[in-house]
Amino acid sequence: MTYSELFDSGFKKRNQDHFAAIVRIAMDDNVITEEEKTFLDRLARKLDISKLVYDAILKIIIHIPLIPRLLLNAVWSVCLI
Repeated sequence: MTYSELFDSGFKKRNQDHFAAIVRIAMDDNVITEEEKTFLDRLARKLDISKLVYDAILKIIIHIPLIPRLLLNAVWSVCLI
């Protein structure tokens, strides 16, 4: 059992939102460097971000600005369907 499994889905959702915000910051110059990619990979493992969610974040993050978590939830529900 991973650390994240001890908490409810709200906790995992917040982790995903925080991760998405960090990815958005890394994409500020429209490029993710090798160093940033290594950091994001390690952070995704620590936050228990699945490969599916990781790829979805990388795919959509360039198209959306940094937005509040409540609005991001609406975007996630559409993207993961």
